[in-house]
Amino acid sequence: MNSPTSFRFSSTKSFQLFAQGLQSLQSYERSPSAGNLSEAEGNFGECVRRFPKDVLPRFYYGIVKTLRGYDGLDEAIEQFNFVLQSEADDLVPDAKYNLAIAHLEKYSPHDSEVALDLLRQTRDEVAKRQENKKLKEPRLETVRLQALILETYLYVEETVRFSPSDAVFKDAEGRLDSFWKEYNQSPVLDSVRRDLLADFYNTSGYYWNARAKHAKGDEQHGFAEKARTNYDHALEQKKDWIPAKSNLARLYVELLNEPGIAKRLCQEVLESRPSDYYIRYLLGKIYEAEGAAAQAIGSYKKAGTKIPEANLNLGLLYEKIGALEYAAIALDRVITAEDVRESTRKKAEEALRRVSDARKLEPNDPTTRA
Repeated sequence: MNSPTSFRFSSTKSFQLFAQGLQSLQSYERSPSAGNLSEAEGNFGECVRRFPKDVLPRFYYGIVKTLRGYDGLDEAIEQFNFVLQSEADDLVPDAKYNLAIAHLEKYSPHDSEVALDLLRQTRDEVAKRQENKKLKEPRLETVRLQALILETYLYVEETVRFSPSDAVFKDAEGRLDSFWKEYNQSPVLDSVRRDLLADFYNTSGYYWNARAKHAKGDEQHGFAEKARTNYDHALEQKKDWIPAKSNLARLYVELLNEPGIAKRLCQEVLESRPSDYYIRYLLGKIYEAEGAAAQAIGSYKKAGTKIPEANLNLGLLYEKIGALEYAAIALDRVITAEDVRESTRKKAEEALRRVSDARKLEPNDPTTRA
């Protein structure tokens, strides 16, 4: 986390609440726990409510709400937008970068586009400020590199995963190599070096994870092992970091066929973020693979409030066990969702057609009667 220029506080009490919140947040970053995060959230939240004009507490309250996960993202976005609309000019690059993270955490195509635009704005903002100063300031250079590696992560998310080709693979590896060179040549804040390294290794792991999904046989296994190694390196830099741990859990589920390890990692994530809907979705996939339909349905339902793919899996599972009415309801939620990947929507539409045809053959289903 960067430490932007200090700002005035309305009172001693405001500063006291802020300092207490910052201490709890730093404890959470050293060793993530729901208790430390709740304490930070309480102190920053009270500071924002009692002293709404103080900008710095709003900035850190946004960070805490982002760490809270899906349930805190709307509040985080509101806080970062407040900072951007204030006169806190020194906070603009940091606020845009953190606003991008909040949108990215929403796990939707539209929010990914918004995040990508904000990251580009962040780098442009830094470039403009550094040009004016005629030097590379460590704090600004750190923000620029943070935005750069997150852009690369989004490139892997949106392009390598869904439009794979040799040219795309070469481009992605070029971006990773370029970042590594810039990281080693740039003056960055020592306090954020581990964060940058964690971001780099997590992105590298995500890249090899994506490569593995498009490979077969020994090549797939080799890529998956590269992904695992990079995720492990990320967690060495940031212990119990949720993004890397979530990605590692998915790798164990989808490519390494070790559901027991994946389940353990998922439970560890839920200990520090009980409302992590993506992990609920992943657990649903594990339970379904194990044949535990009831547990899978429960997990998919919890995740489906935020993740359309969870409703798709829920609908497909209901179809598989013959609960066609429930399948239709879940699939319709995917189709009517405001923001969903087109590939996910098409799968839901195809499944719903099958379900509708099957329901017409069920004479005892009251929903099919004229």
